[in-house]
Amino acid sequence: MSAAPGRGQWATGIGFILAAMGSAIGFGSISRFPMEVANNGGAAFLILYAIVMIVVGIPMLTAEFSMGRRAQRNPAGAFEVLEGKRGTKWRLAGLFFFILAGFFLSWYAVIAGWVLRYIFGAATGAYAADPGAYQFDALEGPDALLGHLVVMTLCFLVLTTNVSKGIERLNLVLMPSLFLIITGIVVYAATLPGNGAGYAFYLKPDFSALSIPVFAAVIGQTFFSLGVGMGVMMTYASYLPQGKSLVKNATIIALSTLAFAFMCGMMVFPLLSTYNLLGTGAAGLDLIFGPMAQAFTAMGTLGLVLGTFFFLAVFFAAFTSVVSLAEPAIAYVVEEHGAGRRRAALLVCTLIYGAGIMAALSVEVLSFEGGPFVNVMLLSGGLLVALYVGWRTPAAVARERIDEGVGPKLGGVILPIVRYAMPAILIALLAFAILGTPCALTGGAPGPGLLAQLAGVRALGC
Repeated sequence: MSAAPGRGQWATGIGFILAAMGSAIGFGSISRFPMEVANNGGAAFLILYAIVMIVVGIPMLTAEFSMGRRAQRNPAGAFEVLEGKRGTKWRLAGLFFFILAGFFLSWYAVIAGWVLRYIFGAATGAYAADPGAYQFDALEGPDALLGHLVVMTLCFLVLTTNVSKGIERLNLVLMPSLFLIITGIVVYAATLPGNGAGYAFYLKPDFSALSIPVFAAVIGQTFFSLGVGMGVMMTYASYLPQGKSLVKNATIIALSTLAFAFMCGMMVFPLLSTYNLLGTGAAGLDLIFGPMAQAFTAMGTLGLVLGTFFFLAVFFAAFTSVVSLAEPAIAYVVEEHGAGRRRAALLVCTLIYGAGIMAALSVEVLSFEGGPFVNVMLLSGGLLVALYVGWRTPAAVARERIDEGVGPKLGGVILPIVRYAMPAILIALLAFAILGTPCALTGGAPGPGLLAQLAGVRALGC
């Protein structure tokens, strides 16, 4: 099956891999993953995450790839192609995917705007005088609105051209640069005195810390990292020629995402240890804008350089994800409504900027949108992929689509995982994400879910 007339394709196989990696590697790898490891068993969590990335991440990524490449359409149109009829109810699932991606992007781009401000703050030393005040100014209000506008303007400029000239070229430059910068800081951190406590904090194994909630956190981190269930990977695969192996590409992307996340921990904790910033309680984005910024400040003149490169790397990771999250909606407007790509990009980027205004004006709004609410939506998207590939698609057809291309034929292994294991796991995790985790599974402490934030409902059994 060839691409639809006038539809772009990746110019190279490495271009597709780097673009998919650009989508997968973002704030989750740099800020969220290291603290998840450190707070949930160290090396024990890391081992579990590696297993889940292989056993869950690769099959789910391959399943979503198989839908996109066979249909060669945006998520909404893909279901019509796969179902063989227009107006199918499954089209609503496709619409859900790019609405999810757009919602995710509306607050994600705001955070990318914060990073832009920190690049200049690091280069000039502006945040060194009063890190707290600098962070307060960056995170909400006029500065956050301006950063959000700059990010979405840059996104528009990249997405006005076809995928090979825009997204592919962007990632061919930014992804190698990102890996080089992080590798350089990892090597430098290894030379610092007093870094041993940081490595121990990150990697000391504690298998007693593993539990059902930790397993749920691993699954969530896997989906968050790979972006499964948002239609991005389906859209990217729709630009992939038929001869490429989906399993091979999914494996490379998943393992590269795992390796990068591990490297981020090898960068963060030795630096924090050297400057006595371990155990500050900072996690997630607070880790980047708090202790990490303080560590670079403590280095003096060298910190200006390293801090600039660090925040530049964070921006590269964020911006490639921003571009990928906008692509499904742009493909939908172009393919389903006949708009030119430039007009579609302008429409989508403008709508997303408008949707992100509240998040730019209030950190509380952004925290809610990026917390339990988005977890529920991500798990729902993954469940739709598992149900469609595992149950709606005939087994023989699903295996054939998974195995298309030159490479390993693992459809017989992947399909049972997608069909049986993933729906059961995702339905359970969805219940926890909505209702809260039962106290019996958390050692007696309530595990709040979406309802707890919306209405103060307590976790199950508490």
